[in-house]
Amino acid sequence: MYIFYNRLFLLVSCILICCSSMAQSKAKKQQSPVEIQKIDVVGTLVVVMQKSPVIILHDTLFNVYGNIGSFTSWQRAKSIQEKIDYLVDDPHFQADSIRFEDTGSYLNLMYQKQILMSVDSLQAAQENKSRIEAAVAYKQKIVETVEMQKHNTSWE
Repeated sequence: MYIFYNRLFLLVSCILICCSSMAQSKAKKQQSPVEIQKIDVVGTLVVVMQKSPVIILHDTLFNVYGNIGSFTSWQRAKSIQEKIDYLVDDPHFQADSIRFEDTGSYLNLMYQKQILMSVDSLQAAQENKSRIEAAVAYKQKIVETVEMQKHNTSWE
């Protein structure tokens, strides 16, 4: 009878050890995604947005931050510079022709049917402004630059 209880004790002990190790491994598997999600959240909070200057005649007009779609901040800055140069060369340029168009995610600065630049919430946040405040400030800087360039290169 002693041998029977001894074997029963060993069998129950083995079953408990196996169950507890399976429970621990299952708990570790369930905790892993939670830990990964926490790391992802922390990672997105620490992201530093790349900035690129919009430079007109060796002077930084403003910076653009981060990518929009497949365009990097550098590509966006270069495109904005080219569009400002186009406005300087446009003999029919009128400052009040630059308007805002809200697309939901972006606030576009438009000249005629061309998008000069897009302002999203992240871009505005880098300037500590709302989207509309940032867009108005960018418009003002663009208009001032175009008018100054037109004045400096005019024959009069």
